[in-house]
Amino acid sequence: MNAVSLSLANFALGALCIVSGLVSSARAEEYVKAYPVAGHAEVRVRADDSSVHITTWDESRVEFRVTYKDFGALRIGGKLHIDSNQNGDQVELTEIISPGFTIGVSYLEMHTEVRMPKNANLQLEVHDGAVELASLKGNINVRTGDGAINASQLSGKIDLRSGDGAIEALDLDGQCTVSSGDGTIHARGRFDSLDVQSGDGSIQVQVAAGSKITSPWSIRTHDGSVGLAVPKDLAADLDLSSRDGHVKLGIPVAVQGEISDSEVRGTINGGGPVILVHTGDGSIRLTGI
Repeated sequence: MNAVSLSLANFALGALCIVSGLVSSARAEEYVKAYPVAGHAEVRVRADDSSVHITTWDESRVEFRVTYKDFGALRIGGKLHIDSNQNGDQVELTEIISPGFTIGVSYLEMHTEVRMPKNANLQLEVHDGAVELASLKGNINVRTGDGAINASQLSGKIDLRSGDGAIEALDLDGQCTVSSGDGTIHARGRFDSLDVQSGDGSIQVQVAAGSKITSPWSIRTHDGSVGLAVPKDLAADLDLSSRDGHVKLGIPVAVQGEISDSEVRGTINGGGPVILVHTGDGSIRLTGI
């Protein structure tokens, strides 16, 4: 083995030893902060790479708890920056990962827990990570670039969006927007407004009694089946269409115009604001509850 090859081999062996030592010695770190709030809390969270779990309590304070374990190999530059601050009833948490250079396998395992009052506004942005939240009333805005969203018992103005991930949103109440660029969607609740869209995935929507169509509803997917279950007394105009699939009706519909396997336009219970349902490739099934 020549001198150059020997030097490279020694470097590789040394780097491997360093990598093994760093990975084996990785330990969990924790960041914890709490802030009292006097009025209606406004909570904002921005995370580059973390799963996020939102829970609520009866206390008038917001608590952030971030646990992370850095399985860094030979890392040059780059760092994790966690910061939080308060301005009146507005509380904010940011988790930013600056870029760096790594030799070997490296990843960051991070989990963020937020505890906040039940009546509060939430603005959450995650670049890469799954989100769970429950039992919250207010203006709720959740974005994740890559990750699933699991939500339940939300009320108010609700906006849930994933760039790439499934969304399950159950027991919602109010004005609801649910969107996934690539993932299935299951939404259930009492709706005043409703906009559900998936770029690639099936959609299941269950509409609870007491829902009011205050403006046109829209349910769309480019590729996937759609199941829509509505109360039997809901009054609406229907515009159901599939580019490559069938429309199946499980409740009485007063059909208007020509009858087609792939398109149905008509009314239920005398008509009302429009419910538009469209899929590019898949069947549509309308049933009653």
